[in-house]
Amino acid sequence: MEEETRRAVAAWPRDVPFALRPRFAEIALDIIMRVVFGLRRGERYRALRSALLEVVENDRMISFALMVPSARRDVGPWKPWSRFRDQIRSADGLIFREIEDRWDDDAIASREDVLSMLILARREDGSALSLEELRDELMTILLAGHETTATALAWTFDRLFAHPDAFARVRSEVRDTGSDAAPFIDAVIHEALRVRPVIPFVVRMLVEPFTLGEYELSAGTTVSPAIHAVHRDPDLYPEPSRFEPNRFMGRRPGSYEWLPFGGGTRRCLGASFALFEMRTIIETVLSNVDVLPASDAPERIRRRAFMLVPATGTRAIVRSVGPIAA
Repeated sequence: MEEETRRAVAAWPRDVPFALRPRFAEIALDIIMRVVFGLRRGERYRALRSALLEVVENDRMISFALMVPSARRDVGPWKPWSRFRDQIRSADGLIFREIEDRWDDDAIASREDVLSMLILARREDGSALSLEELRDELMTILLAGHETTATALAWTFDRLFAHPDAFARVRSEVRDTGSDAAPFIDAVIHEALRVRPVIPFVVRMLVEPFTLGEYELSAGTTVSPAIHAVHRDPDLYPEPSRFEPNRFMGRRPGSYEWLPFGGGTRRCLGASFALFEMRTIIETVLSNVDVLPASDAPERIRRRAFMLVPATGTRAIVRSVGPIAA
C-alpha cells in the first residue's frame, strides 16, 4: 500500500488545483490489482486494469443493475446496457484467464494475493470455489473496495480542510517519527465516515418475523437502516453536526451506532482492510507532500451510483516537502 501510494503521489501535479478523489481511486485500484489479483505491472496488468476500469466507472449502468431486478433487465437493444454487458464479458474473460493460470501455478501455495488464497480455500465439505464463484468474489471486492475507499479518503481530506486544528495535529503526528499517529488518524477516519458516510443506507431482508417498536414485520420484509440518521442522533453523538474526532479517541464505536460498513452478520467483510488502507494512504501522502485546500468553498454532496461523493472531488493543491521514493 505504501509503495503504490508513493508511486502515485510522485506523479501528482504540484502547485495547481486538482481533484483528490480520482487520484485516490487510482491508488485504490492499483492496491486491489496488487493485493487481490497479485499483479503489479506488464501487459496483463494493463489489460485487466483497463477492462475493470470500464466496468467500475460506468456508474449509470451500475445504478441500473443495482436498482432493477435481474428478471427485468431484458431491455432489448438498449445500447448503453448492451455496451455495459460487453464490458463485463471482456473483464470476465481476463479474470477467468488469471484464475485458470493460477490453478496451473505450482507455486500457488507460496503466493500471498487474495486470488490465490481464494483458490486454495475449501468449504467444510472440502469443495473449492468454482470459476464463476471466484469471479464473483473478485468483482465484489473490486466494486466494494475501489471507489468507496477513494470517496471515503476524499471526504476525510475535505473534513480536515474544513478543520485546520485537526489537520495540523494529523500532519504533525505523521511527521514526528517518535509519535504514533495512528490513534488520532483512526479517530479522524471514524468521524469523517460518521458525518460523511459513503453509503447512505443498507438493505436487509428478514428471514424470520421481527418486532420493531410498534410494528410487526413478517419474514421476507425488506428493511433499510438509515445510516445518515443514526449518525446524526444527538443521543448517540452530542452536537452531531460538529466534526469532532475525539469522540472516537480511545474507544471503538458500537455495532449499532456507527454503520458506514453496515452491521450485523452481513457487515462488510472488507471493513478492517478499508480502514487500514485509508490510514496507510493518509500517512504516506502526508509524509511526502503538503496537501492544501484549493478553495474555501464548502464541498457539496452528490450521488454517484450507490455512493454519496464530494461534488468536485475535493480539490486540493499539493506541494512537495521532501524526496519521494516512488
